[in-house]
Amino acid sequence: MDFALTESYLASVEARLGLVDVADRRFERARKMLTETLGPAHPESITVIGRQAHAAYSHGRLAEAERLMREEFESYRTIYGDDDLRTRTALGNLGAALAMRGKHGEALDIFAAQVSAFEARADRGVELAQSLQNLGSEMYELRRWSDAIARLSDAERLYVSTLGTTHLRTAQASAELGHALFLAGNITAAESHLRAACRTLDKSEGAIVESAMCQYYLGKVLHARGRTSDAIRIEAEVVAKLDSRLGASNWFAAYPLTVLARLYREKGLPLESIAAAERAVALRIRFDIAPEKLAESRFELARAQAAGGREEEANRTALQSLADYGRADKEAREAIVEIERWLKRRGQSLP
Repeated sequence: MDFALTESYLASVEARLGLVDVADRRFERARKMLTETLGPAHPESITVIGRQAHAAYSHGRLAEAERLMREEFESYRTIYGDDDLRTRTALGNLGAALAMRGKHGEALDIFAAQVSAFEARADRGVELAQSLQNLGSEMYELRRWSDAIARLSDAERLYVSTLGTTHLRTAQASAELGHALFLAGNITAAESHLRAACRTLDKSEGAIVESAMCQYYLGKVLHARGRTSDAIRIEAEVVAKLDSRLGASNWFAAYPLTVLARLYREKGLPLESIAAAERAVALRIRFDIAPEKLAESRFELARAQAAGGREEEANRTALQSLADYGRADKEAREAIVEIERWLKRRGQSLP
């Protein structure tokens, strides 16, 4: 048993180093050994499932991560019941995977139920803060700005009271709150939160993705302030950082790449815009990211193609973006109307 657990730990390390195929084989060996010796419902067997799920999630294999996280959650619930910490943690992880895949209704239900459960027990600790953070982040994905800001503010206060102002989790919540404030139009407060959060995350060991995403949010704020050149520099640095630490196939890079496509186009650089958007679209297709995220990148690609004189191709890409939004599990009417108007101005008939 000890050997199998060591194997699963080594597989997690290999996954973090990008040795995905090697890690997969080691995870499967560990699961086989534990299942044969302890049974599939033993806690140690489930631990390996969780490690494998997190490895899949971190490499953007979201469908596989969702499947494994469901298995982990159902196994813990069968053994320990709904109120056990392991069950609640597994459920929260599943919610995060669902949200990233665009299954917003199910994810929102999970996060809201978790918050209600913690509040009913008067539990004001880190678990409630994490649940509030998850719920707030999902609310801003659904454009519920005021609800998102309220939940993320509560999460930030709880983290400060339990972990302190400089803890990684506090900074993560501050970054998410800053992004929500930006989306709600409060640019000044957004920049203040993001700069403080980014300073902390830049100093945090192992917070590669968290630091990169904070800088990505900050780049969007600078663009809103009219500082396009600074925004391009920051977003390009984010892409370079992610590529350097996670490899060129990392799925997080699609976020800054989509923004870069817009910034380059606004600067009159259509070739650079097309290259950034094409890579963002390819990443979001490869990793089965939420349909509305793929649609966003596709429409940026369409506008870049149009700026580069590739008119017919631009129309086809924009129509594909409309189809992507049609598959989304969230309200996207505003984005759909924008694309339809863009196509009509170009004389393109709509489906």
